[in-house]
Amino acid sequence: MQFFVNLFMKDNNFKKILLIISMLLFLTAVGNTQTLDTVAKLKTHYQLCLDSGVNFQNCARTYCMSLYKMVDTAYENLNDALSPNERLILKNDQAQWLKKRSKFEKEQSKEFQENIRSGTWGYEMAGEFFYEHDAEFTRKRIVELIKKREKKAACK
Repeated sequence: MQFFVNLFMKDNNFKKILLIISMLLFLTAVGNTQTLDTVAKLKTHYQLCLDSGVNFQNCARTYCMSLYKMVDTAYENLNDALSPNERLILKNDQAQWLKKRSKFEKEQSKEFQENIRSGTWGYEMAGEFFYEHDAEFTRKRIVELIKKREKKAACK
């Protein structure tokens, strides 16, 4: 036991791994019960990972990938609450959002590559920038979908 205590106290990588594991466990635990509070808690876990001071890019990547999973769930949760006609509208809206996200990611990737080539950013900083901006783009969509689901539930 003392070995693990010493490892945790001395090794920032170990702390970061624990934070990432806790973020993933948090996402698993919330599953289909997404609320705006869930999104805020995930952002808090991300900030804790950044505050660990180790491997910012990996913190941002984990946060971004978690939000990718969350946006799919938020879409499904809203879709389940809609009528067939409303589902068609949502499907078209989601397809447009996915196109916007793809365009956004291409623009971010281009900026990422330009800043690496020019030496403005190191690889770590550029990677964190890329994932963090992509995560924020996705987080906004999740909030939008959750609010629509909550509004739909309030109308029933």
